[in-house]
Amino acid sequence: MNGSPRLLRAMPLTLTARGAALLVLAAAAGGLWAAVRLRDVLALAALAVAAVAVSIVWLLLIRIRLRPRAELTTDVRTPSAGDVVTATAVVQHDLACSHSAELVWEMPGDVGARPIVLRRRAEARQSVRWTAERRGAFALSAAALVISDPLGIARMRIHLGASAEVLVLPTPLPPELMPGGLGARDGAHRTPPRQAVRPTPGSSRSVTAEEAGEALREYRPGDPPRRVHWKQSARQDRLLVNLPEHGTGERFAVALIVDSDAYRAARDGTPPEDFEQAVSLAAALVTRLGGSVVARRTAPRRSALDLRTVRGAGGTPLVDRAAVGAAEALRALARAQPVRVLARAQPVSGPSDARPAGLDFRPTAIITGSVTPEVVALASRSPAGTVVITSPEVRGSTPGSALPRGWELVRAPGTRASAAGAVAGSAAAGSVAAGSAAAAGTGRPG
Repeated sequence: MNGSPRLLRAMPLTLTARGAALLVLAAAAGGLWAAVRLRDVLALAALAVAAVAVSIVWLLLIRIRLRPRAELTTDVRTPSAGDVVTATAVVQHDLACSHSAELVWEMPGDVGARPIVLRRRAEARQSVRWTAERRGAFALSAAALVISDPLGIARMRIHLGASAEVLVLPTPLPPELMPGGLGARDGAHRTPPRQAVRPTPGSSRSVTAEEAGEALREYRPGDPPRRVHWKQSARQDRLLVNLPEHGTGERFAVALIVDSDAYRAARDGTPPEDFEQAVSLAAALVTRLGGSVVARRTAPRRSALDLRTVRGAGGTPLVDRAAVGAAEALRALARAQPVRVLARAQPVSGPSDARPAGLDFRPTAIITGSVTPEVVALASRSPAGTVVITSPEVRGSTPGSALPRGWELVRAPGTRASAAGAVAGSAAAGSVAAGSAAAAGTGRPG
């Protein structure tokens, strides 16, 4: 788009450069006539003023007869960052003759007008392409129609207000950049069908998970005793536990820390880079975990996903309900912004059985810029899980050694270990789902 008719926003009716020149000519001719008293000079001034008046009257009549209506559609409503969106405006009018005009488009980072022809009692269409450079909710608008008189002396802006909202989804982190243990396509810690659970020395034979009728894994500290498969444990001479089943399959709980204190401050007011990396990492995680399949003797079932954003308040995590399922989670991530909570968490008042919202949320993965007291408190609700940090160093962050036992700390690619931070470790494949299995089996926060 070329040109930005910013002056037309304030005034619906303006003069073009030609119209302004005619008024200057009229004023000069009027001054000359006052000095020399020549009728020809006065006629010249009157002619210039008449031309401007006729143009204004023409535009008013066109405006009365035009009565424009517009609708705006887009080829995609939820593109990913970097995609090109095509917006199409359909303008209908009641004009009995053809007339040229300009359609004013207002888009993030781009405001301009494009020529359009209004044919006799026929709808006019115009399409533009817009590149979604970053995630978030954006409004694309066919804001106004600008008409000019045949002489090009004046122009009028007619408000249309046709708009469409586009929700730009975050770009998931590429698989090769996923931290260790978070890039596996299937995140569950389980034994696939017909894959033998290797026996310990002295056991008679290997037993497949299909023969056991359950998906099994070795016992870990924090696993509830009721999930121990005693029969198979006796055969294998080691403790084996059943992976939990939640109706539709495994359940993965992912927490995204949105407390601005956990990330480096941005100077220009935009979300910091480490926060954007955390969002991209969360997008990749929910895309993979939300589409993973639990393989069992019965028909395959897709895993359930629970994504929540978490704020901080004096060391107490404030858990917000964000989304359930990969599609809804990506929409929530598209709107996520770092927030700063100044007030401390208020004590809970009311009946003794009342609990703060989100207290039953037990995450299996926490994505944050740095380890904060809120992260430690949130991790203590689950017996196992993974914390991924995206900030190289944040002043005042909590050492990673403060994480509860059973939790692993990994750093996203591109971050450097700091003296105050924890030493990054490499998580085992499927550690997120391992925390999910342990969290589902415990009846209360750790």
